[in-house]
Amino acid sequence: MNMQAGHRDAHFRIPTSAVYVTAITIALIVLLELAARIVEYATFKTPTTATLEHMRIGRLPEADQLKAEHRFWGNYMRHDPYLVYSPIPGWSGRYTHFNSLGFRGAEVSARKPAQVLRVAVLGGSTAFGAFVKDERTFPAVLQDLLDAHLAEGSSQESGSRVEVVNAAVPGYVSTQEVIALQLKLLSLAPDLVIVFDGLNDVFVLGSPLRGTTRMEEWESQCTMPLSQRIRRSMMASSALLRAAQGVKSAVALRRQQPEPTWELPPGRFDDSVSVYLGNLKSMLAVLKSRNIAALTIIQPARLWSISELEMQAATHIPIERVRAMRAMHDVMKHAAADITGQPDMVSNMLDLDDIGAVPGSFIEDDDIHLTEAGSRAVAARIADFLVTHDNRF
Repeated sequence: MNMQAGHRDAHFRIPTSAVYVTAITIALIVLLELAARIVEYATFKTPTTATLEHMRIGRLPEADQLKAEHRFWGNYMRHDPYLVYSPIPGWSGRYTHFNSLGFRGAEVSARKPAQVLRVAVLGGSTAFGAFVKDERTFPAVLQDLLDAHLAEGSSQESGSRVEVVNAAVPGYVSTQEVIALQLKLLSLAPDLVIVFDGLNDVFVLGSPLRGTTRMEEWESQCTMPLSQRIRRSMMASSALLRAAQGVKSAVALRRQQPEPTWELPPGRFDDSVSVYLGNLKSMLAVLKSRNIAALTIIQPARLWSISELEMQAATHIPIERVRAMRAMHDVMKHAAADITGQPDMVSNMLDLDDIGAVPGSFIEDDDIHLTEAGSRAVAARIADFLVTHDNRF
């Protein structure tokens, strides 16, 4: 009987060499992980894309944390059956927070309180406040400025206050804004809606035609399978995997083929302009039907204030595409001015393009998104306009 037991033990005994190899492999992986973490912390001044995308919230320095939270929107977006993607209500980063309704910033009640002037802001990542903290986005600064003005005036006795809802979402184009207005904003009974957009519609024109559209890519990211979610979790946990991804990306970048000569497809320019203007008309018509005031602002950017060659260098895109984007911006701005200037429209338009020429207003090497100084400048101009043209403020 003992001989049989000994025979079974010998059969199932793991070879000593395999134990050593496994132990050495585990020890090596642990050492490599420790080394990767040391290197990652030592190189925080120039973090890799993989580090920014996957590093857990709170472990990055302030400037890099802002980049991480605002360059990789997929961390706080979810699939939306109507809008393709939308912010996750209640999501909280270090500098970016969404309230229970899915808007950036402090909580707002679904029912507008009495004696509150509610302003809603529609737009993309610039209105959203990419790369700045919640309280330094232009909608947040605008609320402070308008509240301060009300407090100085006679309306202080009535207890009136201003509430600015930041309903902008990174990447949104005017088509998504039309839908968001209907589904998410009208029920909040805003007194004024600021439509601060246009640039994303211009970039849609400028993007090369590919087999998969940008919206399809976003839908795929927001509905990622379990295997992809597991991979993201592992990347967030391991500096070694992030380092490997960084090396892989660097090699791919070196091997990347230059973009072919860009050509604007026939009719694409007119179609893109028509889509934007049609969406703008729809938003203004809906607001007018609800007796809600509107303020249209074609998004300013440093891109429109610099030469074609500077713009090409800043965005690394072909000069032909630069010219098409600049032309579309100009056409959209003038056409929008004609629309908002019609007597039957309860709306105004504010031109802020001159802010693009003010140094320090836009993120360096970005030229699209506002700095804290730029946010204050935009908020101040909007506040001055509203105080001058709307007696409620």
